[in-house]
Amino acid sequence: MAVGSVEDKVGHQIRSVAGHLRSLGVPFEILAVNDGSSDNSLSIATLLTASVPELRVLARNVAGRAFLRGTSEARGAVVVLLDASRTVSFAPLGWALSRLKAGREAVILRGRYIVAR
Repeated sequence: MAVGSVEDKVGHQIRSVAGHLRSLGVPFEILAVNDGSSDNSLSIATLLTASVPELRVLARNVAGRAFLRGTSEARGAVVVLLDASRTVSFAPLGWALSRLKAGREAVILRGRYIVAR
């Protein structure tokens, strides 16, 4: 998750994504990557690590390259790229993950998500 200066949204976005993925019963991690944040967004994310154990905060500023950094640090076989400043739509994410679970090699959703094996 690319985290810019979104202190008013970042906590809700992280908790929302974590809750949804838990409800699907899939193992996951969330990487909050500093994408040029100049407010308290990363501090808020760091505080959330106590209640969201799947969360890792990558605090070094990589402005403009958050997705690249997050992808290189990800431990899983599937990577979902999210921007903390945008509201996440869970229906397409669930659809894509169900296709991957069914053995599909790649799923590309236009606009906001690229999910691939």
